[in-house]
Amino acid sequence: MKKILKKYLVHFSLSAWLVGLSIPMIYFHAWHSAALPEVQLKQDFLKTQISEDSWEMVHFVDQSCLCSNFVANHLVARASDKSLNEMVYMLGDSEEVFNALKDKGYKVQKIHGEFLVEKFGITGVPAFAIFSPGKKLKYFGGYNERSINKFSKIKDLEILKLVRQGKDVSKLPQFGCANSKALQAKLDPLRLKYEEGVK
Repeated sequence: MKKILKKYLVHFSLSAWLVGLSIPMIYFHAWHSAALPEVQLKQDFLKTQISEDSWEMVHFVDQSCLCSNFVANHLVARASDKSLNEMVYMLGDSEEVFNALKDKGYKVQKIHGEFLVEKFGITGVPAFAIFSPGKKLKYFGGYNERSINKFSKIKDLEILKLVRQGKDVSKLPQFGCANSKALQAKLDPLRLKYEEGVK
């Protein structure tokens, strides 16, 4: 009886520890207060989609992610920069956002989360990349040093300006949502946030 009770207490303590560990982590990611794990951009497929002769800026956003929505709203508000080509890879089915971006001069492609992982190595969004002529990657990372909200300064054009001036730009952390099923399971083992793909 004592062995059974001891085994139960150990199991209960371990479960309580996992829950106690998971909830704060989920909370921080749910409110986008913790940076996503850093990844390296896979470039092979992307380089088949961009021009050899111009500057290119590529954005990755998810309609169900709050941080991504702030970025998408910023992109629509400023419109595509006519001095370069801008592309948006978008997770989600909203025709309103899709058409708003297209109307503002962006090339937009709808994709799913695992496509981002397979083709680009991206496990969380929002993020963006800058390529110089010759398809040379000059920047890949986040849009701000902190979690993005409606008051945040989205620094894509600021970073573009520095890169074009030949200056070294530190990679900003990514704040947002996991699009990779593996990362979702790691960040949210209890499926409190990412169940059914909800961000």
